Amino acid sequence: MDNLLVYLLAAIGTALVVLSAILFIKTRRFVDRCIDTDGRVVRYADDLDGDPIFPVVAFEDGTGRTYEITRPSDGSKPALGTIVRVTY
Repeated sequence: MDNLLVYLLAAIGTALVVLSAILFIKTRRFVDRCIDTDGRVVRYADDLDGDPIFPVVAFEDGTGRTYEITRPSDGSKPALGTIVRVTY
């Protein structure tokens, strides 16, 4: 019975290591396909209390299409028009 438990735990550990390796490879491929560009803070989105604290950043992708994203607030509040790095 003790041997069965040891084999079971070894199999689970091996499966977790293999799964971690697969997920690492998939994440690495995803990061390799990401593109960096410059965006500009165009306005601020409100939080649940109605306070405008989340910067909204506009950027263009490689085809010229414009997108707006809301960045998480890190405590700082960049001025409107500030250039920020966007990875998509």
